[in-house]
Amino acid sequence: NVHKPKELEALQSELEGIVNQIAEQEDVLIKSWHNLEKISEKIEEGKIKNKERIEQLEKEIVEHEKELVNLKAGLSSINDEWNKVIENIPDEWSNKYKNMCEHLSDPIVSVLNESCSACYYIVPSQNMSQLKKGEIISCRNCYRLLYYDEEEEKDTQSEAY
Repeated sequence: NVHKPKELEALQSELEGIVNQIAEQEDVLIKSWHNLEKISEKIEEGKIKNKERIEQLEKEIVEHEKELVNLKAGLSSINDEWNKVIENIPDEWSNKYKNMCEHLSDPIVSVLNESCSACYYIVPSQNMSQLKKGEIISCRNCYRLLYYDEEEEKDTQSEAY
């Protein structure tokens, strides 16, 4: 019950304010709902993309595992071949090679342009004749094992020109 027109106006203005606040809250709620829908869509798209990526990675893993098995088999055959070859090498040379492997990444190098390809020490002509006969000698400077490969020599000379 309202007794005065001013009270009615005050209540009406208060009611209008509440209605405006409700409308503003509804707008915020609608915007938030739209944002939620957009974010939910993005999440679903991300889930689909992630699932596809996971499937792709799993396929790659399987391929890499197959490749790894093949490489291990190849390594095993190379090791078997190495063991057969090393049986024919004198113990002195194989021990020297093993010791050098512990200290150097390339204990056996070729002779190019009549010099050691590791330290570029010039190999004397007497030693060159031994190398050309297929012997292996030790470098006088870096002590690596030297060998002569005629084809490699020709390739490096042709590259130089």
